[in-house]
Amino acid sequence: MPAGLRAARVTVGVRCTQGATWTVYVPVSIESEVQVLVLRHAAARGAQLTEADVMVQTRRVPGFGGGYVADPRQLAGRTLRRPLPAGAVLTPDALEADIVVRRGQQVTLLAASNGIQVRASGRALADGRAGERLKVQNERSNVVVEGVVESPGVIRVTP
Repeated sequence: MPAGLRAARVTVGVRCTQGATWTVYVPVSIESEVQVLVLRHAAARGAQLTEADVMVQTRRVPGFGGGYVADPRQLAGRTLRRPLPAGAVLTPDALEADIVVRRGQQVTLLAASNGIQVRASGRALADGRAGERLKVQNERSNVVVEGVVESPGVIRVTP
């Protein structure tokens, strides 16, 4: 197979270069057997799945088998983006990080530069997931700043 080939359906050229030269293009379907996590029962949007909610199965999937959740540990700290039926194969895009900061929650603003750390109290102006940008109002100055949710209750502000 050519390097970089990722599609499940491709056309492969087969040619003869000796004697009478010819080329034939053949459609090919690529499939892989991989272990994936499958839902034991239907699950609603926003559900936090655990090992009890899934089972590992070997499935024949299109392409080279990347893009599937295969380890129950990958469920930690994640919720379903959309409802899924029983038997659905879990993919990373079906899951999103849990909300770790809630609107109105008191949070710690953290700014660091050149080895100096400054902490201040603030109030989250929206819900936020780990790694997301979030606006926070400084409780002392009432100034609204934007930072990245670092962990539950901690927002890192870049000076």
